[in-house]
Amino acid sequence: MKKSGGRSLVIAMMFVTASFVVASLYTLWLGRHIHAEARSLRSNAMPSVEWLITSRNRLLQITACLGESTDAASTNECIDRARRQLDQGLATYDALPDYPGEQALFAGVRRELAALDDKIDGYDLAAASSRSRAERERTLKELLSAIQRTDASIGELTLFNAAHGNQHADRIEELWLRSAVVEFALDGVCILFAAIATVLAVRAMRRYMTFLEDKTRELEWFAGTVAHDVLSPLAAVGIAVPVLKDRHPEDETTQRMAERALASLRRVRLIVDGILEFARSGAQPSSEHADVGEVVAGAMSELGEQAESANVKLSAEPIADARVACSPGVLTSVLSNLVRNAIKYMGGSVERRITVRVTARRRRVVFEVEDTGPGLPEELQAYVFEPYARLPGSKQPGLGLGLATVKRFVLAHGGLVGVRSSRGAGAVFWFELPRVVEEAALPVATT
Repeated sequence: MKKSGGRSLVIAMMFVTASFVVASLYTLWLGRHIHAEARSLRSNAMPSVEWLITSRNRLLQITACLGESTDAASTNECIDRARRQLDQGLATYDALPDYPGEQALFAGVRRELAALDDKIDGYDLAAASSRSRAERERTLKELLSAIQRTDASIGELTLFNAAHGNQHADRIEELWLRSAVVEFALDGVCILFAAIATVLAVRAMRRYMTFLEDKTRELEWFAGTVAHDVLSPLAAVGIAVPVLKDRHPEDETTQRMAERALASLRRVRLIVDGILEFARSGAQPSSEHADVGEVVAGAMSELGEQAESANVKLSAEPIADARVACSPGVLTSVLSNLVRNAIKYMGGSVERRITVRVTARRRRVVFEVEDTGPGLPEELQAYVFEPYARLPGSKQPGLGLGLATVKRFVLAHGGLVGVRSSRGAGAVFWFELPRVVEEAALPVATT
């Protein structure tokens, strides 16, 4: 994949992410302002209007008191009660937050209230005196005029707070509309860059698939070359061994060694053919099946001499009839790698034994190679199947690729691989492969 294509994809994804982040931050910013406007409307403008309207109602009560009774004492008591309620309402209003210029208007209300109190006192004196009717009417007219002026002053303050309430409502609506517009625009930007990122990703995937196809062809060519280089020298051996066998028909040792050599040559060809097929399929499993019993028997026969020379007892437990979904060459390579690895790292163990165990289950076959060697350190078990992983301080030859090859083969064929070990108590390397279930399957162990 070209660097420019990857860079463009990263830039497009960064724009998508940035658009989402900006949209979220802007929405939070607008939400905070909308919350502030709503809070001011709820805790200031609306309560102010409510208490001012209540105060104007108390003024109407004072007016009503003037016409309720001709008894001066009752009238004065009614007026005093309404006046106290008026003061309480205005005190509650005055405790609320102020808008700019509101205190100046409220000072006018206080002046009108002071003038109203003077007129109320004058009316009380007039009602209690023996003044003429005309003078009492004049005093009443002045009191009603003072009530009207006070009501007008409070009404002006009410309109002032109502106007601020309307401003809060208009501001909330404006912010909401702006939020909708900006959110729609940013969503459009997100969709645009998401579409661009998708197109770039598809192009990058196509380039990557082309890259993989090229690598697969290179792998196939490399595997074919290696197979040719390996099999060419062995072809001469394959011709020479039968000749040697025919020339000494009565020599049992020669005959036995020749048969072993020919069997080893056949297994080498089987392994090379399996690996070559695996490489040609693009490192994907083939449709071939392997007979577990035949492969295990062949591996035991081939590796028996190597185990014997290392003073290791190699054995296999009874194997149920089963087939697995991989080629015989691949299974031979995997199993042989694990057995050779166990022989190589047996070390100086007193008990020198390797046991191959196969358990056929309903949908898979589990292979175990158990040894009595020194075991694996716990810290090495996590990456023992990685390329170039080797025991610290090991002097055994090799590059540490055997177990990595095992892992790649097993995983590519839909299996699992692992190890169980305790230092000084040996190790059990295991792998499992999908089982090929046939119509007349034998009873198997439960999972």
